[in-house]
Amino acid sequence: MIQNIKSLIEANNKLYHLIFILAVTIGFPFIIHMIPPVNGTPTGAILLPMFYISIPAIYLFKDYKLVALGVGLAPIVNHIFTGRPDISLMTILTFELVVYTVMVNWLLKRESKWIKMNVGGLGYVLTKVISSLVLFLPFKMLNMESGSFFLGSLSRAIPGIIILCIISQICYYKFNSDD
Repeated sequence: MIQNIKSLIEANNKLYHLIFILAVTIGFPFIIHMIPPVNGTPTGAILLPMFYISIPAIYLFKDYKLVALGVGLAPIVNHIFTGRPDISLMTILTFELVVYTVMVNWLLKRESKWIKMNVGGLGYVLTKVISSLVLFLPFKMLNMESGSFFLGSLSRAIPGIIILCIISQICYYKFNSDD
């Protein structure tokens, strides 16, 4: 009986964590997209708000699979309720958010303090490499070359990569008591 109650409480907590992750992953882009595009580039592609929650959520909830599920559902939920992003971008974003979360979790297990302190930026670059190889080479999605997608995404996202590195450093110092 006690074990059943503990299991129910744990499941409830995971549901609350999932809802929180999903809400933040959906909420940040709405706020960021209120800023006008820069030279025709949406602000979200520059500042990367959908990627912000993965690092603190992995530290807080210690369950990267739950975090990956939450961030991966965000583009789908956005599409269902708003029609945005379009299907091809939704597919790419969903894939990249899940890969990013897995990469961040993997990088956080490395011994290097420098890697842990820059896990957001490193994770994003590795995610773009994987995304370019998996989504664009074999399938030629969006009728775009893999190399131009990769370089274009990275060059537009430099401010967002810097923000991800700052989030990484804040989380590193907040959640690591050994240094």
